[in-house]
Amino acid sequence: MDGNGEIEINMLDEQLIKFLALQRIHQLFPSKAQSIAGSVSSHQPAPMGNHIEAQRKEVQARAVFYPLMGLGSAVNMCYRTLYIGTGADMDVCLTSYGHCNYVSGKHACIFYDENTKHYELLNYSEHGTTVDNVLYSCDFSEKTTPTPPSSIVAKVQSVIRRHKSRKQEEEPHEDAAVMNSQAQGQHRKPCNCKASSSSLIGGSGAGWEGTALLHHGSYIKLGCLQFVFSITDAERGQAAARSIRQDTGNSDVLFMSLDLASLDSVRAFAETFLRCEPRLDLLVLNAGIASGGRRSDGCNLVFQVNHLGHFLLTQLLLERLKHCAPSRVVVVASSAHRSGRIDFERLGRPVEGVLQNFQAYCDSKLANILFARELAGRLEGTGVTCYALHPGVVNTALFSFVPAWLWPLFVPFSWLFFRDAMSGAQTSIHCATQEGIEALSGRYFADCRPQEPRPRARDDTVARKLWEVSERMVGLAA
Repeated sequence: MDGNGEIEINMLDEQLIKFLALQRIHQLFPSKAQSIAGSVSSHQPAPMGNHIEAQRKEVQARAVFYPLMGLGSAVNMCYRTLYIGTGADMDVCLTSYGHCNYVSGKHACIFYDENTKHYELLNYSEHGTTVDNVLYSCDFSEKTTPTPPSSIVAKVQSVIRRHKSRKQEEEPHEDAAVMNSQAQGQHRKPCNCKASSSSLIGGSGAGWEGTALLHHGSYIKLGCLQFVFSITDAERGQAAARSIRQDTGNSDVLFMSLDLASLDSVRAFAETFLRCEPRLDLLVLNAGIASGGRRSDGCNLVFQVNHLGHFLLTQLLLERLKHCAPSRVVVVASSAHRSGRIDFERLGRPVEGVLQNFQAYCDSKLANILFARELAGRLEGTGVTCYALHPGVVNTALFSFVPAWLWPLFVPFSWLFFRDAMSGAQTSIHCATQEGIEALSGRYFADCRPQEPRPRARDDTVARKLWEVSERMVGLAA
């Protein structure tokens, strides 16, 4: 930084120069930056009409930014950058998730480094950003004065300064905007953030931004707004497939991308699978989340991922399962169904807060068991059997969505009740491979043996209605 808080570009490496240049273009010329870099929100309309919108739908999400407050929808990271802030041009507009006094217009940016294959979060805000309970703030220690910038760099900085000055003159002060909204009767919700009101860098603007390395399940807090970063790109799946091939010696293990949070992704996966694979002997419906905001159409993601995505996938693959009979469908549910209920008036509605998210999870697990029960009845005589199961409380990425304040309650006692992934897979393996259980199709298993679920999970009338409602929700109803 120089004395005016400007970046001395000639002191940075080439990769960071490119990144900062793209960032500045995005700030100065948002419409051009969107068409050049493609760094637009997955939920905002494309500036060039239906053609660009169609192209964007073909781009698979690298990662997903999930809210934990029950408000707003998850945002797909389809490109190498994801901008986060209160500005309307941000990919993640924080005002959609609640009001906080300690977030900034341009608060942070998540970017993917093609060289290191890592995701990193770059903090821009004077209030800092918390990643996995570590606060990343600006370093306000004194820097040695760099050599004077080249003439080109000086001109670029001059343009940026002039643009900043014009922007400050044109835009009304934030306090005036707040007073105006209050005068019009628009009351802002109080902020729940307990952070200090003082700026981390004293408001001077000097200092480098803090950078955090992100991984799958990273917990991110901006003010009092909480999110989880979920890596969904193909690299993790490819790595898992390679590991299985190495461990088993089976060269036929393949990875195919599927995002159950998107019904379009489910349809694309099914189309690709049916085109490429002649056989389907076993379908294990195992994916699940415990919290995750809502889709852009309002449906909460827990119900979408845990039930609707699996329901649609099974329907699209059903004829292939029948063709390859004897075949099986294994639905991984949970003992949490005991607290579940199916309220058709609120099915899939958005939820808020930890308790409502947990209730949505329980409801989705009840839906899993009812789905397996109804599916088994409809498939009777086809050679396709279906089983639901409780795997036990398994220590997997599912619990990445547990709020950070609950972890102190979990960790000291987790060894008492958490199973590792191998132990948790035993009942799934039993239902998938055990001979002689065909007569138990539609039953619920736990600890590798059939058990009776709660009465709500044995209600055939509710199971039939849930099937019909699910068909309408995924667009399969006649």
